[in-house]
Amino acid sequence: MELELPDLITGNTVRFFRILGVGTDFLQAPVASWAERDDYRKCKEIVPHLRVVNNTGERAVKLMKDFNQAT
Repeated sequence: MELELPDLITGNTVRFFRILGVGTDFLQAPVASWAERDDYRKCKEIVPHLRVVNNTGERAVKLMKDFNQAT
C-alpha cells in the first residue's frame, strides 16, 4: 500500500499546527514549493526544537525497573 500525504493528516495534525501557531495551507501546495513559503519555514524552525516524549514507553520502562528493584 502506498501512502500519500493526505493519508497521514488527521485532526491531531491540524491541532499540532494550531498549537504551534503555524498555518496548514502549505500542505495543499506542491512539496517543491514548500521551501519558499513562510508558514513552512516557520514550522521548520520550530519542530527541531520540540522535545519528543514517548510517555507510554517511558512508563513501561519505569515499571520494569521498579519491579526488578523490588525483587
